[in-house]
Amino acid sequence: MRVILTAVLCLTIMGGAAFAAPKLLPVSQLLPNAAAAAEQIERFSPAAMRRAIADMKRRWPKTFKAGAEAKILEKIAAFEKKHSALRNALRSGDAAALKTARDIVAFQRDVLLRNPLIKADKVMLIERRSGPSARKFKDAKISRFGNGIPLGIPWRNTHSVLTTADPINGWNTRIALLSALGSPEGAKLDTLYKADNRKIITHLELDFDASRMMFTTIGKDERWHVFESGVSSPQPKQITPVVKAVDFFDACYMPDGNVFLMSTAQMNGLPCEGGTCPVGVPFIMDRKTGKLRQIGFDQETSWAPSIMNDGRILYLRYEYIDLPHYFPRIPFTCNPDGTNQRAYCLSNSYWPNSLFGLRAMPGHSSKIIGTATGHHGLSRMGQLVIVDPARGEQETDAAVQTIPGYGKKVTNVMTDALYGGAYPKAMTPWPLDDTYILVTMKLARDGLWGLYLVDTFDNITLICQQEDCFYTNPIMLTPRKRPPVLANRSDLKKTDATLSIQDIYTGPGLAGIPRGTVKNLRVISFVYPVTNTGSHAAIGIERGWDIKRVLGTVPVEADGSAHFTVPANMPIALQPLDAKGRALQLMRSWLTAMPGEKLTCTGCHERST
Repeated sequence: MRVILTAVLCLTIMGGAAFAAPKLLPVSQLLPNAAAAAEQIERFSPAAMRRAIADMKRRWPKTFKAGAEAKILEKIAAFEKKHSALRNALRSGDAAALKTARDIVAFQRDVLLRNPLIKADKVMLIERRSGPSARKFKDAKISRFGNGIPLGIPWRNTHSVLTTADPINGWNTRIALLSALGSPEGAKLDTLYKADNRKIITHLELDFDASRMMFTTIGKDERWHVFESGVSSPQPKQITPVVKAVDFFDACYMPDGNVFLMSTAQMNGLPCEGGTCPVGVPFIMDRKTGKLRQIGFDQETSWAPSIMNDGRILYLRYEYIDLPHYFPRIPFTCNPDGTNQRAYCLSNSYWPNSLFGLRAMPGHSSKIIGTATGHHGLSRMGQLVIVDPARGEQETDAAVQTIPGYGKKVTNVMTDALYGGAYPKAMTPWPLDDTYILVTMKLARDGLWGLYLVDTFDNITLICQQEDCFYTNPIMLTPRKRPPVLANRSDLKKTDATLSIQDIYTGPGLAGIPRGTVKNLRVISFVYPVTNTGSHAAIGIERGWDIKRVLGTVPVEADGSAHFTVPANMPIALQPLDAKGRALQLMRSWLTAMPGEKLTCTGCHERST
């Protein structure tokens, strides 16, 4: 693991030499040349604008004054006639074409940024001044796995924040406040909070009442920690404890006021890299006492938790057990007390390899949004995708659409470096509802990473971008409805849990196995390699990474049901056996029950919806 050499975090609030005074960003600055304008015009869609206008008129009739809509539609029609010729002129560097392009983008912003969902007019985000690398697809000095390094993100999709390059020394970063989003003069950019000692800031989160924020940076022991601050008068404090050789990161607020986060305290490492990259698993922090409780006992890293509309936790879990290694990163949910851990969708799927930045879409019961990307190749960046398990559980059956991708079926692609050459690329979406989303986006290979308002109609509306800057983690600075606080289902005085299966034959897991064949279940646990151990050949050549430990067998009743106790806080897999003790199937995953939990399932691979 990388040794961190720089000293203690020192924070300067509201200003500092590294950043200029608050300023407006007019369209002329957002589009300084023909190349920048061409990126926007390539994505300008008159048909998409008409769809969004119709939607806003239907949902918010007062958005447009009487007679204004007709004039707007006339102007769209006029621009539509110029669209093809304008794109060609911009490619040739025509100065007159640049002015026309700026007029179109200004018009698009004026119309679509009237959206009432952004009426709060304040967006909090992370800005990193990354110099010329802000435009780079990948640095020439970096391997094919290192494209995230210039942007301040982990250099592989298998890693947590721990492999961010030089987190202590080398970053010019702040939490900025963007306002006047739709102003003709341009958006206003202020410093909300900054670290002037070159430390990086990542994973910004906002409490439901918009009064507090959390983020991840380097703490007093020169390891990753979670910090919290008020929004109106930022004075951040480290809220995670100093524990030797342990990191804390990727935190979110829970409805009850406590914190869900990831930590390397389990002390196991990524096996395919010899355990050199520590794995982060889920923990819960009691904000009143500061006490931490581990709820994830997982083989690999989990990422970026957020809260679903029903109060559950949503996060991405990486699984390496007896599965094709390039694909199994699965959207997972659990209750705030750690109970009912299960796949939300895309289990047993080869598409997508990863779905980072997961968020529930406000106002919808089951849709979520994230960035679909590969295993190797591009780190954290990829195609913006909406999925809904109510449509289907696996692969593109669950896909609603990509953005852009209005009216198109999502293609089921199985490849390592998924969406590596596709544009636009997206990161860290913040859905405003199930139609409109704030997102970090890069429209073309040599373009900038900017902040955009996008929608399911295929509009991609530029809000802010600057040369030498990288924007990420946009959050609308407005109170949100606090999800319900779910009842506690664990009993921490106990050391075991109860597992009930209604019918082992239900679901595709035992498809084709005649009823009555399963007589017992072998109960298995796993021994994970500790940090700096394990490899591709430690247990077997390119197979399961971990030692399997048999805990015992339990009977299955004639009707396919089973009821038994298992140790709590332990990864458990089940193997159905016939009358001779022969394995009929193997659970290529694991379940974990909390102390005192009564965990139930219908059968093998039941639907989540």
